[in-house]
Parts: sequence; C-alpha cells; structure tokens
Amino acid sequence: TYLHAICRDLRNHGLNTLLTGGVIRKPTVRQLDICKRYGIKVVLRIDAPAEDAVMKHPSVISCMFGDEPKLEAIDHYRSRYEEVYKKYPDIAVVSCLVGESAGSDAPNNPFRIWWELKPKIRLVRYYPFRKNNYGLLNPITYKRMMSFPAAMKAFGISFDTPWWYV
Repeated sequence: TYLHAICRDLRNHGLNTLLTGGVIRKPTVRQLDICKRYGIKVVLRIDAPAEDAVMKHPSVISCMFGDEPKLEAIDHYRSRYEEVYKKYPDIAVVSCLVGESAGSDAPNNPFRIWWELKPKIRLVRYYPFRKNNYGLLNPITYKRMMSFPAAMKAFGISFDTPWWYV
C-alpha cells in the first residue's frame, strides 16, 4: 500500500516519526500497525482523543492539538491537554509553534506560549526559507526575530522540559 511505501522510504532515509495528516480522518489501528512494522513512531494530529485502540497503540508517542496557539486560546488548549492526560497519562500532548516568532512581541511567540501552557514536551517548527526574503544564511531583517542558531540554542536552555524540532 501507499503507507507501506511511505514508511519504507522514511526508514531508508533514517527518519523514524511521522505526524498524521489531519483531524478529519483519524488514523486507523491497521495504519498504525503498518507504521509499527517499519519502526515508525506516530504523532496523532487530532482535535479530540481518538478511540482507545488508536490512543494506546504502541506506535503512538504523542498527540498534537491545534497548531500555532495564541495567548488568548491558552485556557482552551490547557483544558484539552488535561482531558488527554486524565485518560492517557503516558501520551505527550503537544501543539506546534513557529520558531521564527521566538523573541518577538507576536502573540504566538513560543516562549510566551510555553510559559503559560506549560507543556510536558515543547514542539517547534522553523521555516528556514520563506517568501524568498530570508533563509538560514540571510536572516530576516524586517521583523524583530531571533536567528535560527540563536533560536535553537534558546529553545534548549530556556525551560526544563524537552523539546522537539520539526
């Protein structure tokens, strides 16, 4: 199947984790079994806990609620995190934040969000190239943002909790 090909390709390239595609179609146990066969771990992207067999599947290492939360939505995210932890205490709950916003006064600055949300694992992505205006070698200058190396260093030393980069 297509999923077999994806998992085989991930392993052949030294990758070991994938993020499910969305909240509309939750993954099935059969799909998670395929991931397990190839040694692929899974982060479930969901808007509510999935069925027990999916949430407790051995390939599932985390679930992701929402994307790029803003400060005004922290209470909502916190309640969703607690909902999962109450029923599935061993599953890490994450929300992905944009690394370029680190150090800015933006409402989605990862440091501000993490301080308020207090996740057990912090998840951040950093777009190294965007709009042909900036990249890893030519940092953004028109907004107050941390460079990629500075942000990576700061993510590692700013909190006691582990963090993942995607």
